[in-house]
Amino acid sequence: MQTEEITMLEFMLPQTKVVSEFFSLPEKEKIEIIELGMFLHNKKNEKIQFLNNKEWQEKMEISEKQHTEQETTLKTEIKKLEQFQNELSELHRREKTEIIQQTKETEQLKTKNNIERIELEKTELNKQLKNTMEDYQKLHQNLTERHDKKEEDIRAKYEDKITELSKEKDQIRDNYEEKLLAEKQKSDAVLLRNTNSTLKGQEGENFSQHQLNCLFPKAEIEDCHKIPERGDFIFREKEFVMMVEIKNYNTNVGKKEIQKFYRDIGSESNSDVLCGVFISLTTGIANKEDLSIEFIKKKPVIFLHKLQNNMDHIILAVKFLKMLVQQEDLDCSNSEIISGLKDILSESKRNFNRQKKRIDKYYKEQRDDLLEQELCVQKIFQKLCIK
Repeated sequence: MQTEEITMLEFMLPQTKVVSEFFSLPEKEKIEIIELGMFLHNKKNEKIQFLNNKEWQEKMEISEKQHTEQETTLKTEIKKLEQFQNELSELHRREKTEIIQQTKETEQLKTKNNIERIELEKTELNKQLKNTMEDYQKLHQNLTERHDKKEEDIRAKYEDKITELSKEKDQIRDNYEEKLLAEKQKSDAVLLRNTNSTLKGQEGENFSQHQLNCLFPKAEIEDCHKIPERGDFIFREKEFVMMVEIKNYNTNVGKKEIQKFYRDIGSESNSDVLCGVFISLTTGIANKEDLSIEFIKKKPVIFLHKLQNNMDHIILAVKFLKMLVQQEDLDCSNSEIISGLKDILSESKRNFNRQKKRIDKYYKEQRDDLLEQELCVQKIFQKLCIK
């Protein structure tokens, strides 16, 4: 490996503080300072040459002029933008002020209207209160007068009764003996009625006819007791014709009566009859479920148990029969259809009974509320010293 030879130079410098500091530095730093100085010296010459170049100077002036013009244009645009921004701010401020004013006026108007409305309501309520107080005063005066008059009448009656007690005593004794005789006659009549099944049946039929008229005021209830094979009643409502057979027995209605009902409703003389109901007022029906359905010569019939305690069941039966007779293509021989109808009727009965229980409960609650309200009114009169 060859070593690069470095030529060394010697030169003289004036002895100054800077030169002394320079010579005190290491050789490497001295060389770096000299190189830096030469670099700056060359750059200084280039700058002097640049400054002395007239053409370059003119270009610089043109560039500065263009820069100045652009700066002036930009400042003008900035000023215009600032002015536009100020105008927008002023417009926004005015619009905001107008909206606030409009909102304030609207709210003031609404408040004014509400105050006027409240004042009108207040005036009307005061008027109503005044009228109520006047009515109350009149009522109080009227009741007071009635009370005083009643008290005078009671006093007069009491005085009259004192003089009549001896006479009334004998009269009461006579009346009591007459009533005992009348009650004995009624008891004998009831005993005779209970032993006479024909009379009892007639009473049940009269009761049923009355109930049918009440439950179906638009229907015609024809009494057919004296007409053979027509049942007890014929129920007519427009095109709907139904046979009604009613039994009022102490025991379940037997098979013999059921067979007679089958013959009657299937008779050719009853071709106008579309359906029927077989009713037992106080007992069941042998081998028949309550609200069960059958078809006799394509005519639907429904059996009702203990109807006297469940008169609403006949409403359900009539509605169901009306629906069936309107079905022209109903296959009465299809066991599935018949079974489905029986299930529907049973479900309707359960739903009907649930509704009736809810209605009865509602009726009881309303009745209790009315009694409580009546008690409150009585307490009010007691507070007013009114008897």
